[in-house]
Amino acid sequence: MTRPFPDNCPPPEAAPKPGRYFRLGRKDLAVGAATTSESWLRPYETRSGKYYKKHDEPEAHGLSVFGDLEDIRSSLAFSNWFAGKSVAEVNIGEEDGHLRNTPTAQGQSHHDWWTNPYDLVPVATVIEVLGKGPS
Repeated sequence: MTRPFPDNCPPPEAAPKPGRYFRLGRKDLAVGAATTSESWLRPYETRSGKYYKKHDEPEAHGLSVFGDLEDIRSSLAFSNWFAGKSVAEVNIGEEDGHLRNTPTAQGQSHHDWWTNPYDLVPVATVIEVLGKGPS
């Protein structure tokens, strides 16, 4: 169940950043498929993550997205865990929430996205499956 944002969420340095973004998704989604709610679990809902069950932390509510598709593609060089993962494209509008650039080892274009409303299940379409090339 998606929980309301805690105090100081989204963080003050986050801001609307409309544009096209990409999200790593489930391995069982094919090119052309729509993402499901399971593709958009918050960090506090993700059992293997460092924010699991930490509902009071703002970072536990930010969805991970990338502004550059190449950052996601290059993640295969870091780990075979990424092989077979779907990549979905989502268009984020001015009113869809706040983003903060949070570069990672996988790429400089990584952002955390605090959706508006807090329980938004974004509409996105799988555009490729990692290791299988673009559609």
